[in-house]
Amino acid sequence: MAGTAAASVKKALFDALKAQSGQGQPLDGVQVSYSFPGNPERACLFLGRARFNHELSTFMAGGRLPRTETLTVTVVIYARDIGSDQYAADSRAVAIGTVLEDLLATDPTAGGAVLIRRVESGELEPLVDDDGVIASLSYSVTVESELT
Repeated sequence: MAGTAAASVKKALFDALKAQSGQGQPLDGVQVSYSFPGNPERACLFLGRARFNHELSTFMAGGRLPRTETLTVTVVIYARDIGSDQYAADSRAVAIGTVLEDLLATDPTAGGAVLIRRVESGELEPLVDDDGVIASLSYSVTVESELT
C-alpha cells in the first residue's frame, strides 16, 4: 500500500462507531459522521484530522520500502444543551466519550481492520451558541499499521 492508511483507518473507526448507534445501541440519538456534519444536532460524534509518521521497517535497496505508520485520528464529540448549564453539556459529552473508550478497549482492531494502540490524549472545551451551551470533547486515537 502506497501513501497512508489514513482514509481506511478513519473508515474502520467510523463503521465501528456507527454500529454503536440505532436499535438500542449505546450511541442512540447521537449523530455519527465520518467528518464534520456542518450543523450538528444536539449530540454528534465525528472524525476529524488524521496525522501520521512513517518509520522504515527494513533497509533494503530499491522500490517502495515497507514501513510502519503511526497515525493519530481525532475523534470529536459535540454535546449541546439548551436550557441547562455547561456541566450538563460536559457530562453528556463525557458519557458519549465513554462509549468510544469502551469500544476501543473491547475491540482494539475496529472489527479486524486496524490496530488501535491507545487513546493518546483528549481535550474538553466549553462553547456557547445562541440557544445554549456546547461541550466539545476531542480524543486523539493512535493507530499503527504496516505499509508496503
